[in-house]
Formats: sequence, C-alpha cells, structure tokens
Amino acid sequence: MESLINAGIHVVVLTGDKKETAVAISRQARIVGSQTELLSIDTESKEGVENAIKESIKSCSSLPETRHALVITGNSLEIALQEMPELFLELLQLVETVVCARATPSQKAGMVINIKKKLGKTCLAIGDGANDVSMIQKANVGVGLTGKEGSQAAQASDFVLHRFRHLPRLLFVHGRFAYIRICKVVYWSFYKNTLFPFPLFLYGIFSGWSSQPLYDALIMNLFNVLLTSLPPLVGGWVEKDAREAVLLKHPETYSEFRESRQFSIKVFMSWVLLGITQSLVIFWFAFGVFYDIDVIKQDGKTVGIFTFGSWQCTAILFVINLTFLINANNWPIAMILSCAAGPFIYLAAYPIYGWSTTLSYDLYGTSVYLFTPALSYLYNLVAISLCTIPVFYFGLYQREYTTSKLNRAVRAEDNS
Repeated sequence: MESLINAGIHVVVLTGDKKETAVAISRQARIVGSQTELLSIDTESKEGVENAIKESIKSCSSLPETRHALVITGNSLEIALQEMPELFLELLQLVETVVCARATPSQKAGMVINIKKKLGKTCLAIGDGANDVSMIQKANVGVGLTGKEGSQAAQASDFVLHRFRHLPRLLFVHGRFAYIRICKVVYWSFYKNTLFPFPLFLYGIFSGWSSQPLYDALIMNLFNVLLTSLPPLVGGWVEKDAREAVLLKHPETYSEFRESRQFSIKVFMSWVLLGITQSLVIFWFAFGVFYDIDVIKQDGKTVGIFTFGSWQCTAILFVINLTFLINANNWPIAMILSCAAGPFIYLAAYPIYGWSTTLSYDLYGTSVYLFTPALSYLYNLVAISLCTIPVFYFGLYQREYTTSKLNRAVRAEDNS
C-alpha cells in the first residue's frame, strides 16, 4: 500500500468494519501514515455532515504541506453522496487517503461512480468478498482476490489475484508493459502503412494520376502479411522500457508514466509525419538519381519504371525495419530476428522472382539493376542513412539526456 501511495495513486478504503478497526488496519497497512492528520466525519444529520466537510476543507487548505486522511462512516457517506456530492468531492481531492467505515455494498459502488464520473478519474477496485462485487463492476478495472471469502469477487472482476501484495506488480509492471506494447503496435502499424504507399502518391504527380504502380503487385500484397508483420507482433510481446526490479523498487516512476500520455494524437501524428518525411527522402533521392540517366550498365540496356520502384521498395523495407529496431526499448533475440526477417526474405526471393516471367512479368530482369550497379548500393546506403540516423540520435537523446524519474532510477540502479 505504501508503494501505491508513493506512485501517486489515491487510496480509498471501503470497509464494513467499525471505525476504530478500519483506522487501525489502515495504519498497520501504512495507508495512513504516522504523521498523517486524521479528519473525521461521524454524524447522521445533513447539517452536521455539511459543517464537518467545510471544516475539513478549511483544515486542508490552511495546511497544504501536511498529509491529510479522511475517516468517514457509512451514514455520513450516504448523506454526503446524496445531498452534497460536489462539496464532498472537493474534499476528496484535497486529502491523500479516504477510509470509509461501516460502508454498505451500494455505498461502495456509489463512491466509485462519483469519483469516476464526476471527477473524471480512472478507478481500480479490489475486493475479496460478495459485498465487493457491485464496487468491482462499477470501476474501470476490477480486481478480485481469491481466498476465504469465496470466489464471487474473482468471478466478477477483470483480473484475479491470489494475494493482495501482487497488486503493485499488476500495475507497475504488467500494466505499464501492456500499455507501452499496445502503443507501439498501433504507432508502428500506421507508420509503415504511411511510408510504403506515399511514394505512389508522389509518382502520381508525374504519371498524370494514372494509378500506375511503382511496386510489383505481389510485393504490395506481401508487405503487411510477410515483409513487415513480425516487428509489431514481436514488439507487442517483448517490448519493455525498464527492468521489472527497477519499476517495483521505484514506484514513483509510475506517477510520471500515468501523466506522460504516450497514447495521444500528438505522438500519433509524429509517427505519421516521420513516415511522410522518410518517404519524401526516399522518393526524391531516387528521382534525382534516375533523372536524365538512361543507361546504368555497360551493355546499353535502359532501366524502366519498376527498377525505379524496386530501388525505393528496397530502401523502404530496410528503413521501416531499422526504425522499428531503433525505436524498440530493448533488443532481445526475437526482436532482432523479426526486424531482419523481412529484408532477408525480400533480398533472398527477389532474384528468383525477378527472373521468372511466370511469377512476374513486370519485374523480369530488374534484379540485375538492383544487385549489380554500384549506384544502386550507393543510393540505398545514402537513403537508408538519411532516414534512420536522425531517428537514432533523437532516441539516444531521449534516453540519455532527459531527466525523467525513470531515467534517474535506471541510472541509480546501474551505478549501484
């Protein structure tokens, strides 16, 4: 519980025990610290509850640096939620912890509903008995404990734990990694599907918008299915931004993680703009090379549109997979192999595919112009470097020079 509070999570204890027992358990579990000032509301009249709430707000406002915990009984909680919810919720935002004693199942659910809807907060409810089912179902995330109280709470929850002490690991480790992995899968998928087709749009300027493709039909069909499918899949499985021991030892990193809003329109648009920028570099650099160049071999043979497109397609595949690898926070063997699989399959199959009129009439003979000329290797080297080196140094700057709580925690662990 102490780690949850250090992570910036506001804890509300909703229990059916009497007031003294609830306070004693809260102190023993470090939900209420020894230096925390208790604010008590224990009355059954509307006027008394209102005056007590106003006095508590005044006490919190006059001593902002002091930690405050609110202790309220079920009858007072019912009056506060029904008669003066706005005033009561104002008090909840000023205290660090709330302990509700003698609370009924409906009062527990009402507390969650008010915090979730009127304050706009994300609520996690955890309980072990049948009287916690309504609270668990109303929360954004419900966690049930299996034990002596039965399995009703576990059956109504989203996640099931066998011990309460597993909750920090569920939030700080699995919750964090799941969120990061989902973000990476979404961003990477939109990024690669922006970079690959955008040169077709640019070529439309010179083809009179005739819908003439630059790439072979089979390559376009296999782009998402085979050539670039593994990195997002593997990244959604193994991606993590820190070691588990560091996250559990430094719960304060979770508060910063919650506020970072990694899944946002701003980050999404940055990935889309990255794909557009890289496609501009790849297309216009290829256009500059092919402009006024009719012969690239000594045998006098001229290149065609599909050679122009194959050069770009090769550069795009390498840029996409290298960008995935650079953006990944950790490099396990599975991630490295997944990023190398697409370009390897492409380069291994292209000579066979490019010399078969049965498989592809458009690409017949283009493998000579892709693998033989030094100009082809120079183009791919320069284009890939221009697209990936800035991404590498930007990611390096973010990891090494940002003063986030996570970076400080990682550096402290590495130094120790």
